[in-house]
Amino acid sequence: MSSEAEINSPARQPAGSVIDHQVSRGLTRQIGTRLRKCDAKSVDFAIGALLCILAAMTWLPRASGPIDMRWDGGAYYLLGTSITHGQGYRLLNEPGNPNTTLHPPLLPMFIAVHQLLLGTTDPLVIGRALRASACLLFALQALAIYVLLRGYIVRSAALVAVLFWIFHPANTYFSDTLYAESLFGITTICFFVLHKRAGERKYFLFATACALLAFLARTTGLLLFVAWAGERLLKRDFRQVAAITAIALVSAGLWMGYIHRVESSPQYMRPAYAYQHADYVYFNISYGKQIFRLVNPFEPELGYLTPYSFAKRLYSNMRHIPANIGRAVFSWTGGRNISLLVALFVLCGLLLQVSRKQYIIPFFVILNVAAIWATPFAKQFVRYLLPLSFLFSLLFFEALAWLNAQSRAHRIGLVRRAAPLLTVALLIVMGAEELAAERDLYRFHHDKIDYLHGRQHVSYRLFYYSPADQEVDRGLDWVRGQARPEDVVAASDPQWVYLRAGLKSVMPPLESNSSEAERLIDSVPVRFLFVDEYIYRRYTSHLVESNPDLWKCIWRGAGDRVKIYQRSDTGH
Repeated sequence: MSSEAEINSPARQPAGSVIDHQVSRGLTRQIGTRLRKCDAKSVDFAIGALLCILAAMTWLPRASGPIDMRWDGGAYYLLGTSITHGQGYRLLNEPGNPNTTLHPPLLPMFIAVHQLLLGTTDPLVIGRALRASACLLFALQALAIYVLLRGYIVRSAALVAVLFWIFHPANTYFSDTLYAESLFGITTICFFVLHKRAGERKYFLFATACALLAFLARTTGLLLFVAWAGERLLKRDFRQVAAITAIALVSAGLWMGYIHRVESSPQYMRPAYAYQHADYVYFNISYGKQIFRLVNPFEPELGYLTPYSFAKRLYSNMRHIPANIGRAVFSWTGGRNISLLVALFVLCGLLLQVSRKQYIIPFFVILNVAAIWATPFAKQFVRYLLPLSFLFSLLFFEALAWLNAQSRAHRIGLVRRAAPLLTVALLIVMGAEELAAERDLYRFHHDKIDYLHGRQHVSYRLFYYSPADQEVDRGLDWVRGQARPEDVVAASDPQWVYLRAGLKSVMPPLESNSSEAERLIDSVPVRFLFVDEYIYRRYTSHLVESNPDLWKCIWRGAGDRVKIYQRSDTGH
């Protein structure tokens, strides 16, 4: 008697039944594969949504008050206000309202949209709206980074990488300021997501749009086009190379043409005061001049850049960049040794991508690091490298995955077990350092501020709002009640002075020669001079101490960190 297996075997069944059986099994496999893919997409969607929500929730401790508008933030805000008022692209705090050649226009346009929608340019109202928008951008970046990383690494690694990004203290701080990093970050991430399908025409156009927006956010966005063209060249896709190169040249040409038009205009040639376009007045000159004119824009007495001093700059910067690359992955206060180890893994990941003929991310990273390497602003490396942190994380986790794969192939059991344990230990140390730095950021540097906005008393918190900053605010409250509408103030952060007091404001002249400094500041002319604890103190204090008959201290902070001097009316 035949067994059941023999009866059901394909050999004992008719040919049609065998075919039907094979088709059925094939369909079952296809359905199973599709279900698994659907399940994987559902899981990734759920994780992405949770990361987006978690990123937004990290803003709860800093949900109130306007976004930080000091330093570059104030310049961006005034440029946006100038656009809203139909005055062009001008710094409204400066005498003569000169056109800027430093700041690309995407963030000012973003600010102008908020002002037009809300029908006001009040910094308090718009600042609160911009904080809400910054929270949304932060959450969207977390989601976009997860989507990008899932195209390269396993789910667990992508999840951990995004968590490192969310709780990175530098991300917390810079997302809380009115800087271009958030807009540059989201456009760059979206570009790399779309790039994977840029062979299709619509995705090529979308990727191009993202690259253009990145360039409008930060000048280094142009490097996206350079890296993209280089990758397409190696892939021998000459048609896309030509298109990408043409778009990049037109974009760069328009921006350079705008800079040339401004710098050759009568207003630029005849500035409103003698040092308005001096090589150290960083917000009134182009970025190229900042990098390649002076040895150090904050110490102009060191003189102009020479091949020897430029080589010294490169050597000095070389010592800072590797550790800062590692810190961009997990913590801006990370220990040097562990930061260098993380940077080494980033380098290994970069080499892995090159070996796999994945060129665009290595090209973009190398070009950006080279550009940063040439700048004289070593203290800003954390900020400059931050928009690359998601790429550093990708390269870092790719290197870890490769190391673990190699260890699993090893015959010695100790080696096979060591790599996973060391990986977990490294991630735990990195996570502990990051969370400790994030905790300290809120515990010691999330400072309460208060000042008068018109007749309204305003109180909220900002990061790194030092006692000197608080004294500056009290001094501005006092000056606003004493100054005449035509008076001009000299201070370290002139845009913030204008936003707070509504007075024209300039940087003090950075001259070690007191007679020359007096001549320059009289050309404005300045009536009130802030002597504070910022990097310009040695210039301002020397100016007033060398000319005691011309400058009188009329206000000082409770902690004596800030003094306000008034220029004698007889000196003008």
